This record gives sequence, C-alpha cells and structure tokens, in this order.
Amino acid sequence: MREVGGLLVDLLSALDAAVSCEDFARAAAVGAARIIDCSASTLDEVDSSNPLPACASTDLRLETGEAIAARLRWALAGPLGQHGGYAPDRAPLAISGVVTRLAFRASESYEAFYGPRGIEDQLVICTAGLVLQLDRAEWEFSEQELAHAGEIQRVLRIMWAVHRDREARKAGATVAMNLVEKSGRAVLVRDRAGVLRDLDGAPIDLAEPIASAVSSAVAVALLSPPNDDDGQPAVEISVPTGAGAQVSIRVLRPPRPGSLLSVVIERAPTGPAAVDLLRHNLTARQAEVMEMILSGSTNGGVAHKLGISERTVEKHVIAAYVKLGARTRTEALLKVLR
Repeated sequence: MREVGGLLVDLLSALDAAVSCEDFARAAAVGAARIIDCSASTLDEVDSSNPLPACASTDLRLETGEAIAARLRWALAGPLGQHGGYAPDRAPLAISGVVTRLAFRASESYEAFYGPRGIEDQLVICTAGLVLQLDRAEWEFSEQELAHAGEIQRVLRIMWAVHRDREARKAGATVAMNLVEKSGRAVLVRDRAGVLRDLDGAPIDLAEPIASAVSSAVAVALLSPPNDDDGQPAVEISVPTGAGAQVSIRVLRPPRPGSLLSVVIERAPTGPAAVDLLRHNLTARQAEVMEMILSGSTNGGVAHKLGISERTVEKHVIAAYVKLGARTRTEALLKVLR
C-alpha cells in the first residue's frame, strides 16, 4: 500500500486536472477513500450561488436527489450538525468524537438515516463550499485518520480555490468571446494577482506598445464601478503598431466587485495579413493557412477552401506554431501583432 504522502500528491494532481466541478467532486471522493478506509466517500458542493451543485460518491446510490436531500436533513438532525461539524474550515470531526456508540445507535437520527445502511460512524471534512463525508461500517476513526483528514482538508481548500479561479477566468473569457464578432482576436483574462493569461491559463507577456496600453486600460477599468451591462467595455482604446496597423484593446466591465477582468485585443479590421506572417520565416503555404486560422477559420474550413486535407492543415499549423514560438492560437496572434 502506498504511503499517505504519495496518495495526497495523487489527490492534489487529480484535483488539479479536474475540468468541471463534477470532475473535481469525483476526484475528491475517490482520492479521500484511498487515503482513509471507508464504506462510502461522498462530496457535496454547498455553494448556494450554484443552482446545480456538484455531487459525487464512491457509492452511486448516494448521488440521487433523494440521497442528497437526506444528507441535508441529516446535517441538521445528526450529532455532527448539532456540534458544529459542518462549519467551514473547522477541524474534521467524527461522530465517535462527539457521542458514545450506544447513544448514537439509540438516536432517532441513526434509525432514520444510518441504521438501514449499517453505518456505524461518519467523518466530516468541510471547507468553504464543500462537504466531504466518509461513512464507515465500524465504530471509530483513529487519531491518525483524523490527522490524515486534516491533510485532505488542506488540499481541498487550496485546490477548490484554484478550481473556482479557473472557472471565473473561463466565465469572463466566455463573455468576452461572445462580444467579439470580428476576426483577428485574442482574449486574455487578468487574474487576481494581476497576471494576464490566455484561455488555457498560460501567462502572457505582451510587447510594447501593446503592453503599456493594456496596463493603462486595466488600471482605468479597475476604477470603474461594477456594472450589470455585460457587453459594454469599461475601456476601449486603439494603439498604432506600425505600418499603419491598429490594435484595438477593450477591457470589459467587471460584473461585480472582485470579478476577473477580460481583456480583448483585436487587430482591426481583420486578422494578420500573410505578409505579417512571412516576416516570421513561415513558408508561403504556412502563412496562407495561418492567415485564415488566426482570422477565425477552423482547420476544416481552411482545408475545404484550399482543397487540402485537415491533416495537412494541422501539419502547417504545428510548423507555424514552432516558428512563432507559440503553443496556442492566442499566443500565435500576439506574436504576430508585435
């Protein structure tokens, strides 16, 4: 059996790889069950702002609407709820730590919720927005297991904050993408640390004069009051980049205090011309393909227009990315705009 330290690293890695809240919940439930022996491990998202909170369990019967409702009632009626066990970020708490086995088995809550399933003890791990419940068919979690639960709690606290930050970036980027109809666009999100990132979460370094213009636009946007008008940019400026070219920079209004800012960078009126791409040592065909890709075309659309296969288009795009030193379409566009 692997050491707990290695299993905690596995849990952290699985949570970091989670794409959706459901993926996160599943990874948390499974990872916790590998660290602490239990008959069922169930994670519930308890964020009241989410109309469809995530839920995952190692026992699929506990993911039904009826089971979720029963857990909500149990949180109020059970001994852990009565001892503050569901308070965010309090130390993990087990039923065996607050009542005797005899008193628990004689309680109405035991007969209503746990007796039918033969559960003898439960350990609850809470952090802001999440409740992880570990059910056990034997009495009492050990002190060592409670210590492991504390480590799980710390991992959940950190990775849930990271996951929600990613979700916020995606939401801001989605708003930005919906607002931009012209081609030649790059959508970035400014995280809470002030770093500009692309839609894949990679940090972006902008060249002058775009970098200074974006910094100024963001500074002005941060002073703008929150606005419900998702669609009206807080700041919109144009920056000359040489040879008569113009780059438009728009910073979207934050929908509420503390929201992440979306920055939309466009080359007007279209995407980069083939001549711009040729300056980066692309072949004529690579430049032709990338001109269409960076103007919003799909690989399939380019293949149809040029009468070549999608596989050939993909090869040209990969070769162009290598020459541009880019990993994504956003990075490629920003390299060309410099």
